[in-house]
Amino acid sequence: MKKIFYIALMLFFTLIAVIVFYMTNTAPASQEKLIVGLILPGDKEADGWCKPHYDALSKLKDKMGFKLIYLDNISEFDDSVKPAIENLIRQKAGVICLAGLNYGDKAMELANQHKDILFLHTAGTKHTENYFSFFGRMYQARYLSGIVAGKQTVTGNIGYVAAMPVSEVVRGINAFALGVKSVNPAATVHVKYTQLWDNPGKEFLAANTLMDKHNADVLTYHQNSLAVAKAADNRGRYSITYHIQNDGALSDNCLTGAIWDWQDIYEEHILQIISKRIKPSTYWVGMEKNIVRLAPYSPKVSSDARYAVSERERVIKSGNWDVFYGPIYDSENNLRVQTGNVISDERLINNFDWYVKGVIVQE
Repeated sequence: MKKIFYIALMLFFTLIAVIVFYMTNTAPASQEKLIVGLILPGDKEADGWCKPHYDALSKLKDKMGFKLIYLDNISEFDDSVKPAIENLIRQKAGVICLAGLNYGDKAMELANQHKDILFLHTAGTKHTENYFSFFGRMYQARYLSGIVAGKQTVTGNIGYVAAMPVSEVVRGINAFALGVKSVNPAATVHVKYTQLWDNPGKEFLAANTLMDKHNADVLTYHQNSLAVAKAADNRGRYSITYHIQNDGALSDNCLTGAIWDWQDIYEEHILQIISKRIKPSTYWVGMEKNIVRLAPYSPKVSSDARYAVSERERVIKSGNWDVFYGPIYDSENNLRVQTGNVISDERLINNFDWYVKGVIVQE
């Protein structure tokens, strides 16, 4: 009887050993580290649109365990993005982040050929099963910064240097002006276009023109450098930055900034990718997601202005009101948005081609 017992015991342990050997030698290899590629239209370290994207993904790569590869200074205005995407594909990127407004059409061609790769397009409007566009409601932060400007101006003339009159830029100008007018109805926002996203020389010249011709004592901008803020600093005028906050390069005359913070939104999307739960669609989020916000205030910003901003920010985040609720009049004093109505997202994103009351565009 004992002999049978020992034989059975030996067979049992032999079976266990075979199972362990099989599992050890046939288990699938651990999943390879996700590679995330980033394509930028400018320098990753420059004080503009590109740096917040690079900074956000750089912070996340260690936290989330993916590898980050990037290509910067890739033009939006020719076919440069296609070989850049192909470069990242050769490096086995599973996710490709596109941070250029005009990358969409060219990138979509390659996305359709590489269904196993997910594309995340900031400021894009297209989406397929592997192409996901998203953006932030920067106009909300612009509106709040307009409140600061409206409270701070003495001359009643505020300067706005802008790249080009596309919907994104016009949207920001109008939101800023509505913020200004909400606290200072007599103020005027003077706009000067440079027709370029990034040309510090032209931006500096435009800022000085607004100060010389219109006595602008607060300036802001939609550009990719600090040139406008530095021009204001040089002449003792106030400024409000865009994209990034004052890191010490400017004086306390830099009042605040309308800035991007992409970290939370990138983390959300990459987590969805890892868990294979992502459902691509155009996704536009606001201050409630922390993607846009105001930079810390200068000591020169009054408590009155801070309170006015905090009250309006609270209402925006509640979802009960937004910047483009009527009544809104245009620069020709025509009623464009009736009381109780709101401009649609489709119009805001794709077809905003008029200016609100109080905006004067310079030739």
